[in-house]
Amino acid sequence: MIPIHILPLRERREDIFPLADYFQNNLLRRTPDYQIKKFSDQARQTLEQYEWPGNIRELENMVERISVLVEEIDIQVHDLPECIINNFSNSTSPSVSSVFNEGIGFNEAVELYQRSLISHALNETGWVKARAAEMLKMNRTTLVEKLKKMNIKPEIETPIF
Repeated sequence: MIPIHILPLRERREDIFPLADYFQNNLLRRTPDYQIKKFSDQARQTLEQYEWPGNIRELENMVERISVLVEEIDIQVHDLPECIINNFSNSTSPSVSSVFNEGIGFNEAVELYQRSLISHALNETGWVKARAAEMLKMNRTTLVEKLKKMNIKPEIETPIF
């Protein structure tokens, strides 16, 4: 064996989408009725900003997850896993200047900020919705409606053996 040292994905962001295409093509070979998905500009920007702590394997898992959970051909920011969205909204929270300078629209900025607030409150309270709603100073039913509308779900941790 010869060890090959390759930079982590976070240091070669130009490889994110060629790799995502490769993983989708593998899915197409395994599942003939699979339709290749396209990432919106905002989703692409979000993925490029993400640090990819799980490296290429995390990218592959994300592509497979999206292929199962998202029916549309165009992948939007809200279709991405919460950990990626939260990373993006925490690292580049939509400021007034980003709305004007980076092409982030008003509705997307508001949604990213809402997602960030809701996810933070839920993580702080261990996903106890009543406590999170209290922290956000909103009714529990309003929070539950927003969770459904924004499709916010707890990340399922897979056990590592």
